[in-house]
Amino acid sequence: EVDTGARADSIKRLGADRFQVKVKELPVRNLANKKALSLLAEHLEIDPKRIRIINGHFHPHKLVHIRQR
Repeated sequence: EVDTGARADSIKRLGADRFQVKVKELPVRNLANKKALSLLAEHLEIDPKRIRIINGHFHPHKLVHIRQR
């Protein structure tokens, strides 16, 4: 789940494969999605190029794919 317009960027693990990501960016010009992916990649300690949204581009609930090396 991605919440936009937050006071601060944060990420919280809700389950084995579920996260709540809060970003300061608003959902304009894909900025919030880009920031959410960046935070998730940093949290998981992976290259940001390996992660992408495959469903939910315009919704708070997103399905992401993490490409194997």
